[in-house]
This record gives sequence, structure tokens and C-alpha cells, in this order.
Amino acid sequence: MVTQIFLLDFAKIFLAVVLLAYASWCDWRVREVSDKVWIVFISLGLPLTLLQILLIKNLELFYPLTFSFITIFVLSLLLSYLGLFGDADLKALICLSLTFPWPLSGVGFQLKPFLPIFSLSILGNSLIICVLTVIPFILIKNLEWKLKNKDSLFRNFEDEPLSKKFLMLTLVGFKVKKEKLKTPHYSLAEEIKKSKDGKIKRSLKLSSALTINDLLEEKANIESLPEEVWVTPRIPMIIFILGGFITATFIGDFILLVLVRVIGF
Repeated sequence: MVTQIFLLDFAKIFLAVVLLAYASWCDWRVREVSDKVWIVFISLGLPLTLLQILLIKNLELFYPLTFSFITIFVLSLLLSYLGLFGDADLKALICLSLTFPWPLSGVGFQLKPFLPIFSLSILGNSLIICVLTVIPFILIKNLEWKLKNKDSLFRNFEDEPLSKKFLMLTLVGFKVKKEKLKTPHYSLAEEIKKSKDGKIKRSLKLSSALTINDLLEEKANIESLPEEVWVTPRIPMIIFILGGFITATFIGDFILLVLVRVIGF
């Protein structure tokens, strides 16, 4: 039976890597992933989990399965509401929560997570990898613009609070030619309003929560925008979820790893 469980774990890992890799490619190219990917994922992943429960003959494993799904569903909805996750990211994590409701055994070196919910380790690792990648990228883009243009990054935004400027420089976005908004990779990080007296008022927009109407409006108004605008990159989060899954599987929970190895917790 141990061999059968291990083979099922291997099958689930193979399934997740293949589908997440394909979804990552789609997310990188067009920032969209077909629902067919998640239908295939959940149609194969969940039955494999149920088969493991039947082989182990421990119906109490339905508790962590249910808890894993509910926890990840709520957290994903919250991240989606905050504008940090898209629909595809939410669906990817739900599929992972049902396919990997508990930590895998005998796969690489692992430190167990704080809670016996493996998908929480995947989510935590994904967010850490994303932050460690995106922040340097945004800082480099802003430094590159500054060195090239020898001008203030915040010209026409002098009235904005220093805290808002700091967040924009380090976490949110950078300046590009307005034509970049024609691609699916960027969204406008400014609010541009015209007052009754005809004056244009520009302000920085820190929130990345976008609707389809927002994106369509951006594309329709590109020609009326200034030549250079602040944008926020539409992060291909599925790539980081894939990275979070691989690291959680073969290394372990990054948060606990830091606590154990660095802090000595």
C-alpha cells in the first residue's frame, strides 16, 4: 500500500507541474488561462486524493481535505478582493488545495508547516517568491528610468504624499511610454481627471484591483494620455504559484524554514 500511495503522490505532482507549467506559459503571454486547464486539474487531482483516502482507509482524512479547501478558498477570495490575485490564480490554488490537502511524505526534504495544510505552504512560498522577485524588478525599472531621463520621476505629482511615492517606487509600478498599455502586461497606475476649468489633475493609484471595464477604458483612452505614464505590471502569478508548489514539495515551508534555520525557533 505504501508503494501505491507514493505512486499516487508522484502522479499528483506530475499532474500539477505539467498543468501549472502550461498555465504559467499562458499567463506570461496573454495574462489569461483557459478554464479548461482547471477543469482537467480538478477532474484528475481530486479523484487521486479520494483514492488515497480509500487506500489508507481513514475517513478522518476528509477533515483536512475540507479544511484545506475552505481555508484556501477564503484566503484566495480575500487576495482577489485586494487586487493581488486574478480569477486564474484563485482557481489554481483551489485545485491545489483539493489535490494536496496535506503535506506529502517521502518527497525531498520538508519542514512541516505551522498547520497541516500543504496548500498554505504553497500559498506562502508563492507570495514570498513573488515579493522577492517583483520588488527588485520595480526598483531596477525606476532606477533605469531615472538614469536615462535625468528628471524627476514624480514631475506633475509633487502634491502626492511621500508615503504614496515610496510605495509606488518600491511595490507598485514604474513609468513607461503610454503605448505599453496596449499590451496585456501593464495597467494604468494613475487617475487622470479633468476639472471644470479644463485643468488636468493626475494622481497616483496604488490599488491594482481591475475590472474588465477598467481595462477596456484604458485601451480606449490611451491616445489622450500623456506620453509617459505610471503603470503597474499585471503579475503572472501562476508562475509564482508553480514556484511555490515546487519549493513547498521539495524544500518545505519557507516561513518555518527561516524560523528554524535563521532565528532558531
